[in-house]
Amino acid sequence: MFYNKPLTFGLTIVKNYINHFSTTPYFLHGAEYGPSGMPKGWGFMYPFEFGLLLIGAYVMIRRQMLPAVLVLWLFLYGLPSSLAAETHIWRMLTVLPLPQIAAGIGLIALIKKFPYLIVKVGLVGIIVFSGFQFMLDYTGYFPYAQAANSYYGFRETYAYVKTIESEYDYIVIAPTGLGFDQLYIYYLFYMQPDPRTYQLGEDVERLVGEQGWVKVNRIGKWHFESDVRNSVFSLPDKTLVVTDGSFNEQEPLPKKVMFARLLQTIPYPNGNPAFKILELTKNPDYSPEE
Repeated sequence: MFYNKPLTFGLTIVKNYINHFSTTPYFLHGAEYGPSGMPKGWGFMYPFEFGLLLIGAYVMIRRQMLPAVLVLWLFLYGLPSSLAAETHIWRMLTVLPLPQIAAGIGLIALIKKFPYLIVKVGLVGIIVFSGFQFMLDYTGYFPYAQAANSYYGFRETYAYVKTIESEYDYIVIAPTGLGFDQLYIYYLFYMQPDPRTYQLGEDVERLVGEQGWVKVNRIGKWHFESDVRNSVFSLPDKTLVVTDGSFNEQEPLPKKVMFARLLQTIPYPNGNPAFKILELTKNPDYSPEE
């Protein structure tokens, strides 16, 4: 009665659906999911909008300004993402612009109720101050705190690699610490190979994995791997490797098959290493029998 798949799945859907009406991610701390995070202390809406939204909702209900389409929109927008997974702010954005409509009506109602200059000046001051504070945090603090979750550094990495790629016949892109499998996307965007060649699959190695996800393992001499240490035994001499900042080039690779020489480090805005570009060369003393 209490522990079975239908009940568990049903309760999960209900929980996910209720979370779509939680004020916490909207007004207090945004999303806890890294790539969609917000500056610390910020939600996805301004705190002052909460009061205006309540006033607007009250006015709309009292004056019967709620068309059926808006009511359906409000109660149905959370269903698709509730069936998919836990609450995710990217899927919750289908609620827009309903909160802004209610907050706008609340703002107009508040000004009509208190048509005093000091009230208008106060509201303008709060809005301007909040907007200025957010932009200050977003442009100043946010890049330092969120750069890693935003996959910062690919542009700078490929800009450097482009200057030396002709010196190597084998290039491995393996930023293990990112936990990101679609690495080839940044190669296509920043290196700008011929789109026709890639789309036709010429000299391209693709694999279809679980749930139909397509993983591109190789485009020409560019190889995309989860961890270069898994393929170190098959790498040719003088291999160019791009890893993430957590890779320690001072540690010997498995069985000291190859030596790593650091060519360049791409830092995050806060100075921590984002990417490392390395040259791997064969260890002349290595023997497969060891």
